[in-house]
Amino acid sequence: MELLAFTLLVIAFIIAVFLTWFFIHRSKVEERKLLIEKGVDHNELPEIGLPQFRFPWLKIGCVFTLGSIGIMIGVIFEGILDGSEPLLGMLIFGGIGMIIAHFIDKK
Repeated sequence: MELLAFTLLVIAFIIAVFLTWFFIHRSKVEERKLLIEKGVDHNELPEIGLPQFRFPWLKIGCVFTLGSIGIMIGVIFEGILDGSEPLLGMLIFGGIGMIIAHFIDKK
């Protein structure tokens, strides 16, 4: 039963993403048609397509590097202090990595 519910949720999510993309694309095409009908030169209009996308490698690198350092520190403290969790160090340093990555990406 849980597998059926999970499958339906995944299918619903995929359908929602597709419909969102479809209606956004359709509205851009209609807007372009209206501008051309009003006499705007089609060479001045921006191209319809995917926006420029840069993958945030630097952000991901900061988060993974500091998360790994957090795991290392957590493992070291687990040997020194009984009952310490390595996951806690990863979460703390991963959060610090996210904050640093945010400020690195700002212009």
